[in-house]
Amino acid sequence: MILRLKRFKDPVHGYIAVPLDICDAFIDNEIFQRLRQVEQTSMRSLYPGARHDRFIHSLGVYHLGCKAVDRIEAVKRERDEPINDDWKRFRKSFEIACLMHDCGHAPFSHACEHYYNHTDKAENSRRADEWLLAKCKKDKRFIADFNALAKKPAPHESFSAALMLEFFDNKIRELGADPILAVRMITGCRYHDSQDSDHKLVNCLILLLHGDAIDVDKLDYLLRDTWASGVKNTAIDIDLLLHGMRIGVKDGPPCLCFDKSSLSVVQSVVDARNYLYDWVFTHRTVKYYTHLLDLAIRRLAEKATKSKPDVFWTKVFSIDSFRKPVAINKTTRIYLPTDGDMFSLLKTCGKSDPNVNELLSHKPSRIALWKTRADFRELELDDKKNTEQLRLEIPAKLASYCKEQNLGQYKKDRFLIIDATSEHLQISPSDIYIAMDSDNKILSYSTVMGTPTHSPQKNPAFFVYAPIELKAHRKELVERIRRCFQ
Repeated sequence: MILRLKRFKDPVHGYIAVPLDICDAFIDNEIFQRLRQVEQTSMRSLYPGARHDRFIHSLGVYHLGCKAVDRIEAVKRERDEPINDDWKRFRKSFEIACLMHDCGHAPFSHACEHYYNHTDKAENSRRADEWLLAKCKKDKRFIADFNALAKKPAPHESFSAALMLEFFDNKIRELGADPILAVRMITGCRYHDSQDSDHKLVNCLILLLHGDAIDVDKLDYLLRDTWASGVKNTAIDIDLLLHGMRIGVKDGPPCLCFDKSSLSVVQSVVDARNYLYDWVFTHRTVKYYTHLLDLAIRRLAEKATKSKPDVFWTKVFSIDSFRKPVAINKTTRIYLPTDGDMFSLLKTCGKSDPNVNELLSHKPSRIALWKTRADFRELELDDKKNTEQLRLEIPAKLASYCKEQNLGQYKKDRFLIIDATSEHLQISPSDIYIAMDSDNKILSYSTVMGTPTHSPQKNPAFFVYAPIELKAHRKELVERIRRCFQ
């Protein structure tokens, strides 16, 4: 039987081939097509050409996921290992999870996904988790494993998994896959303390989509965000990395590992990821406009609902808005919310709100007092007091200083503090394993490279933004901050 395919031209991976039954079941659907109108990142404020969306990213993750499991199967055949029906079900569940892992991403992606869990009454409501657990309530094992997670999924992950179950459960089963396995893969919910060999094998596939160090999701966004921004990031030999991928056996249980020929690429993935977080995702311009967007949408929530913002959060950022148009006031309905919908609503605020006006005009009213985290470390502020205390004190100190020096009468809220902490990815022994030679000897990456084991390392920093009319006094303001905390 000839497998009929649809091909998508992708500037990062070339042609991405998708079976027509997958297209019919998932891609040719208004929920998945909505992702064409959801920006991949918030970095276009810094890199105007970085116009890429969650639609092509999802196809890219699917493409890399298929290549990875193709290679895992090829290694099995080379070793005459059986490929049974259970593996086929696991593989199909994995492929669907790769494709659908971002199907519920919020407008503006990570900049707004926290609204899935937001209400004005309870910031940490975890509404996205509640939706997912309600859909999975019959699977007691999943509920137990999910509740045992040390690190809960990101809001968009739980919401995407819940959305997949809500609208695609039957289609997943018709294709011979397991919806709950796909949910586990999207949310990173591994089988906890299970001795079942199938569970351990599924855990490997979960790590392949939702791992701590290297997975197909990270690989695609590293390649895609680097390409879209045009930055000169560390190159990643994706073909060599995937060719070296396999499932090996480490002290009994199976584990996801890489051939020793991939060692250099493993390190390049870590370096590329840290580069993007250090110099792109936490750039002062990206952080500033992301903050402006948040302020603007909060203002929109108040105006559109006549000072009842919870109505906005619970209707727009909910499964209901994917089922049918929902009313947020007497004249406005929203359905399958996208970036364009949010911008259209923001325009109704017009010039009545300075944050909205500043966002739409892209004309900043503030300027960062220092440009990079290197400048922040040179000030040694984090050695004097804890970051939270500094964030509280600096705006008032600067407002007072401006008054003393006759630089203007500024309220403390004109000085903005935005966190710019970057979390560096460090590889621990349980994150990545390396297959060393023909006798199946498997060692941790840290052991092979002789590097110490670390948890992800946070490099705390923040930016201070002052009114742009104080640009000529930037050095004085920075020096004032330094003196205040000596």
